[in-house]
Amino acid sequence: MNQERLMRIIDDFKKLRLNRKDRVIEHCLVQTDLRRVIEIAALAIDKQGKKHNHQSRVKQSVLIELKDKLIQNIDAIQKASSFREIHGIIESLNIKGCGSLTSYDTAHRIGVYLNLLPVQIYLHSGTKIGAEKLLDKIEGNTIGKDELPEPLKSSDLSCADIEDLLCIYKDRI
Repeated sequence: MNQERLMRIIDDFKKLRLNRKDRVIEHCLVQTDLRRVIEIAALAIDKQGKKHNHQSRVKQSVLIELKDKLIQNIDAIQKASSFREIHGIIESLNIKGCGSLTSYDTAHRIGVYLNLLPVQIYLHSGTKIGAEKLLDKIEGNTIGKDELPEPLKSSDLSCADIEDLLCIYKDRI
């Protein structure tokens, strides 16, 4: 993909992001209690109780199990020093029906609250499709921002933003 086209995608994404905030993350950020953040993050609900579209097909019983198990691990989450640790805690729960996107989204919501953000781009579902269009076949579940072509590599987008961009624009890449 040529750099000019990729720059147009980045510009379009930035405009989109300015106008469309993640309401579940926004709801997490106004909380004062980690336990409540975990509940909101796992159940994927905004302040109106509406479920995030990423988790719309995930059974409610799966999200409740995720919430309950994360609350049981609240001490480990509180002690986490990186996004990777939070994500690892969620992945280690091995909840049937809780896929990689739900694990990532939940970790991201909790991580934003704890100011522990991804330092790599996590690949799942559409994000992996977008990344492979740029880089061909990818081994593993993450890539570094430095592995991406320009202008993504030098952009001011965070790894979480790039994860989002690769998914949203996978058909345009």
